[in-house]
Amino acid sequence: MDPEQQRTTARRAQPEAQPEAGPEAGPEAEPEAEPEAAPAAGPGACPGARPEEQPVELPEGSWWDWDVFSWRPGELRLAAGYDLSYHHGLELVFADPLYVRCPAAFQDPVFRVPTCEERQAVERQCGESPGVLVAFEADGGGTEPVTGVIAAGSLRMRFELVLRYAPGAESGGCAEPTPG
Repeated sequence: MDPEQQRTTARRAQPEAQPEAGPEAGPEAEPEAEPEAAPAAGPGACPGARPEEQPVELPEGSWWDWDVFSWRPGELRLAAGYDLSYHHGLELVFADPLYVRCPAAFQDPVFRVPTCEERQAVERQCGESPGVLVAFEADGGGTEPVTGVIAAGSLRMRFELVLRYAPGAESGGCAEPTPG
């Protein structure tokens, strides 16, 4: 577990603050003064970060093989399955992609909250804070894991069987017939 994940896990594990003792607690119950906590380092402390930001959570399934299934103006589709030769069962559909650093094919991604450095690099490159910022580590076939970062206007997840040999599969079945 990297230091960023450890800090996030530690913050989630901290108990909620207890309400202060009131008159019903009795005369000896005085609230203890707690030291002011320093702001936590991590994704929540980044400018532009959303406190509710969570890594992508995938539905149950065998999603170890991934590839860039389709990339056309206004849309990037990542496809996942246990064998991408003939079909896949999951798509992450990024609308209005602004920034993409992703291998064409990869295995076993671990999605996580983007780091401050990744967020700042995207905002410098794009000139704005994206609607969605996704980060992951995956096996790209080399000796070291690859880091993927995708910034887009929105993200939706499609969970259905898509046959790769069917006409229009790469566009979600919406391909126009070829003129001819």
